Amino acid sequence: MKKTAFLTVLLLGVFLAAGCADRNTNPRYVLSKYLDASLHGREKEAYKYLSSADKTAKHLPPTEDAAPRKESVFRQVIYDNITYKIDSMKAEGDKAEAMVTITTPDFGVMFRDIHAAAFGSISQETLAPGELDGILAERYKDRGLPMTTTAKNFSLVKEGDRWKVILGLEPDELDENTMEAYFTDVSR
Repeated sequence: MKKTAFLTVLLLGVFLAAGCADRNTNPRYVLSKYLDASLHGREKEAYKYLSSADKTAKHLPPTEDAAPRKESVFRQVIYDNITYKIDSMKAEGDKAEAMVTITTPDFGVMFRDIHAAAFGSISQETLAPGELDGILAERYKDRGLPMTTTAKNFSLVKEGDRWKVILGLEPDELDENTMEAYFTDVSR
């Protein structure tokens, strides 16, 4: 009886420790969190999962302290239809490679529909703000959004004891110092 109780407590401790472990030490988990955030428009959250090299190259735009912007209904429908699947993950040492299948709305088809809707209304009158959302929502209501699927490779690197996503971003061309110098030179 004491042996069974001891084993039960031991197993419970192991499961609790595993459940409380920092998941940023798992490259699949980190990539999944990055994709969830970035594919659904949550830039600030996605930025946390980027490599230090990418964070140095691209600074997170300042966020407004005001109320969060109201997303259009159509934009939310787009976000709700984006899916991904991590098909494979290979980690060796401090580097990992993943193949991901991403399904998104086909923006090429949608752009043509937006173009047609906008020009169709020009002969009558200009579109009111938010009216385009309604036109597109009505168009795709019964048949759904046109979708496309692509495969994309992602690289991750272990920085310290945490995995980070590598995007290979180029440095911001116009940071604050560059902008200040540009406008100072122009005003002379």
